[in-house]
This record gives sequence, structure tokens and C-alpha cells, in this order.
Amino acid sequence: MNHRIVVFVAMAPLLVACNTMQRSPPPGDGKPGITNISCDGTADCWVAVTVLDPKAHTGQVNHPSVTIKRGKKVQIFWKVDTADCYFYSTAGDGVFHKTIAQVDGQFQDQEPVEEPKPNPKASPLKAQWYYWFSKNGLSKTYDYKVIFHCGTDETPYTVDPAIINEGP
Repeated sequence: MNHRIVVFVAMAPLLVACNTMQRSPPPGDGKPGITNISCDGTADCWVAVTVLDPKAHTGQVNHPSVTIKRGKKVQIFWKVDTADCYFYSTAGDGVFHKTIAQVDGQFQDQEPVEEPKPNPKASPLKAQWYYWFSKNGLSKTYDYKVIFHCGTDETPYTVDPAIINEGP
């Protein structure tokens, strides 16, 4: 009997370590606060997009600043996490650079997707998810905007966060 207790006590730190190493869930699987995040390439970046003010058609993201750690290539997924809201591609919704000057090839495969994993597939019309792949080849801050729609309302919702590439 004492042998079993010793084995459990010896294994307890390993069990705790394994539990804390689990991948962070995508937005919507918890109640994320408003925080900035750093993405180091060990896991994908997940950003939840929600309605902030329906009258003003503004939204918010749970991570207003996303830092891509130096030398890391990262997949970034945005999810519209408010019921009956979505990226409506034919209306011009999505996640975009705020200025043409910032379009420099550092982000690829910018498109609405049906589901984030295992392989993001482009969504033809309405999607809960939007995807970017960051090459992170330059040290630069990128201002971007998120545009989405809710229900049958024709006025888009907008959010203005930033991505910070630490470069190679």
C-alpha cells in the first residue's frame, strides 16, 4: 500500500506538467479577457472577435496586440465569436491591412475558412473563421482591421487591432 502512495507522489509533478502543456483552446471555449499575446510558433494564435457596440457597429478582439516572436512562422486564426455574426466575403468582410503600404508579402493565405484545422479550407460565402499565415521576415508593426456582419444588418462591424512582427 505504501508503495502505491510513493509512486503517485512521484508522478504528481509529471501529471501537473502534462496538464499545463495542453494547447490553448480556440476562442469561444472559455471566457478570455482582453489581453495582448505573443505567438512563438509552438501553437497557433487564436483571436476572438465580438460585438462591442451594436448601435455604433463596433467590435472588439480579446487580443488587441498580437506579437509574433522573432524568427517564428505562425498561423493566426480569428473567430467571430458572437451568435449570428460572420465574415461575409462577398460583402468585403475579413481581416485586412489598414494601408496598402503595409502589404509586403509577410502574410500569406489571407482568407475566410470553414474550420481552422487540420487544413484550413477557404469558405465560399459566410465563415466564422479568418486565417493568416505569418512568415515574420521583417521587424515591423502591422495595423489591421477586422470587418464582419451580424444577422441581416447591412452595416458592417469594425475592429482596429495590431500585429507586431519581431522579424527573423
